[in-house]
Amino acid sequence: MSVTIKGLYCGTVQRVTYEVFGWDRGQWLRIHEGDDEYAAKNVYNSAEVRKAYQGNVAWCERVVVETRILKGANVPVYQLVMQMRGEDGEAGEVIRTEYMDLATALIFHREALAMPDCLTAGVVDLSNGRSVDI
Repeated sequence: MSVTIKGLYCGTVQRVTYEVFGWDRGQWLRIHEGDDEYAAKNVYNSAEVRKAYQGNVAWCERVVVETRILKGANVPVYQLVMQMRGEDGEAGEVIRTEYMDLATALIFHREALAMPDCLTAGVVDLSNGRSVDI
């Protein structure tokens, strides 16, 4: 079982890309686009590009601001929680791993309990916050 989420606002992301254009037959053509400013400058300054476009070359920084709204997704519902044994034999690190279905979580639960450094393990149903009876 998994939970389906729709219409969740995921925030705003800002991306910066660098573009190089060459003037050809009355219009600007994008000849390079990428995230690396230095790569764009290298294309802009290259002799081959300058020769191909008779020196009519431009480069720019493009800043795009995007708003993301999740339209649909299946999210993990089960979480395996393992309490590892510390160096002194007492309780140590807690490790949490999420799974989409109960069958997979239970397989890993059995494997965790078989590990010599695992003190205890359990599976939690994230849709209601309760532990799963195993």
